[in-house]
Amino acid sequence: MLLSGKTLDIRARDAPMSARELAVWGALALAALDGIVGLFGALRWYRVAPSREFWLGVRAGQALALLYAALAGVLLLDSSRGTDAEAVHAQALDLALRRAGFRVLMLSTELGDERLERALGALDPTAIVLCGPGASTPGAMHLIRKIRGVGFDAPLFGFRATGLVGDAVPSAGVSPSQVTGMLNADLRRRAVQAFA
Repeated sequence: MLLSGKTLDIRARDAPMSARELAVWGALALAALDGIVGLFGALRWYRVAPSREFWLGVRAGQALALLYAALAGVLLLDSSRGTDAEAVHAQALDLALRRAGFRVLMLSTELGDERLERALGALDPTAIVLCGPGASTPGAMHLIRKIRGVGFDAPLFGFRATGLVGDAVPSAGVSPSQVTGMLNADLRRRAVQAFA
C-alpha cells in the first residue's frame, strides 16, 4: 500500500500522509533510534559493562534501516544499447544503489508508455537518474515528459550523461559511489527541509 501512491488516512492530521512523508518520518525515527542506542552504547563502554540491550538496539536500528530503504526507490533510465561500455557503467550504478539499500528499477529509455506507468506505480521513485550519453535523445526526453505527465515529481539527475537539454539536468556524479552518496545526502536534506 505504501508504494501504490495511495495515502494513509491518519486521524490526527488534516491531510492524508503520502508514502514519501512516511519515508521522511522513517528517516527521522531511524536517526533518533540510532542516536539513542549510540549514547547508551557509549555509556556502557565507559562503565566497561557488557550490555545485551545495546546489541538489541543496534539490531532494531538495522531493521528500521531496512524498512526505510524499502521506501526509497530510484528509477534508472538507461540510454545505452546494452553492448557498449556505458551499459556496464549503468549496471555498476544499479548494483551500488542496491547494495546501499535502495530499491532500484532500471528501464530502457525506449520503453513503451503502458509499461512505464505500471513500473512507476510499483516503484514510486524518490529520484530519477538518466544514464549514458544517449539520455538527451528525443526518446529519452519523451520518456521524461511522460513521467512528469503521470504525476511523478521526483528530482532528476544525470549519470555519465552529456548534453542534457543544455545541461539543465544536474550531474549526480561520475562514479557509482558518488551517485549513491549524493542520493543519500539528497534524501537526508529533503527529510530535514520537510520538518524544518
